[in-house]
Amino acid sequence: MTRSETTALKELRDKIDSLESDVLQRMTVVETEQKTLKVTAERTSRQVGEMHDLLMKARGARWAILTLIAVTSMLAGLLGWLANRWHQIVPTLSN
Repeated sequence: MTRSETTALKELRDKIDSLESDVLQRMTVVETEQKTLKVTAERTSRQVGEMHDLLMKARGARWAILTLIAVTSMLAGLLGWLANRWHQIVPTLSN
């Protein structure tokens, strides 16, 4: 092997070592970013689950409020009807 071939081989090895180092650094960065994304995805998933639970509770509360309004309206109508009937009955009793 000649001296120029040895020098070329040494330069090639240096370039390969430099590329390996660069690839390892990039892999480390990608792994770190992947871990961060995983944590963020887990946090987001948990928050979405909490919001879903809250919306389901609000949906149940909505039905409870609607039921309460319906019952109250029915009682108000019944009391109005009874008051009307009472005014029809009371004058006939006083005669």
